[in-house]
Amino acid sequence: MLDFIRSFKKKKTLNKAELITRFNEHPEHQWIKNDPTISRLVRILCDSWTTEVYEFLANGNEILIVKAQGQLASAMSSINKTNVVLAYPDLVAILRSASPMRGVAILAHEIGHIVKEHSKRKISNLEAQIEADRVAFEMGFGEDLEHVLIEHEHSIDCRVRIAKLTQYYYSSKNEVSE
Repeated sequence: MLDFIRSFKKKKTLNKAELITRFNEHPEHQWIKNDPTISRLVRILCDSWTTEVYEFLANGNEILIVKAQGQLASAMSSINKTNVVLAYPDLVAILRSASPMRGVAILAHEIGHIVKEHSKRKISNLEAQIEADRVAFEMGFGEDLEHVLIEHEHSIDCRVRIAKLTQYYYSSKNEVSE
């Protein structure tokens, strides 16, 4: 009976600062904490989270950034609410480069895949990329993401994504001026 009553107790929701602390203090993020440059950039990333990202995390979901082997980054979701962004050596190098905000934009994009739950939805790859780009844009990294995409503009998908980012940019400028 006591368990039944406990199930009705309202769960304490973590505030933004607590969610950021939980994210930063996760044992998997030790590699981030050990690198002052990357640690500073991840703080910028966390400070840029949108309400959508905070709500996702407040619902008991977790996002981890884990070093792995591959090219740039990718996101993986799981059913137990632990989601992983794989940070490959290329991405770590970008984060340590003269243009580190491009790396932060890539991380924001990967977080977009997780928050939009692309692994659980039946949408095209291009649609998923555009939605993840929108999350990165809303976090303030649209221009940096556009620079990353320009490096791959030989791809039709990248050209479409660049056009969408440009559309978001001009739409947001028009909203501000009205």
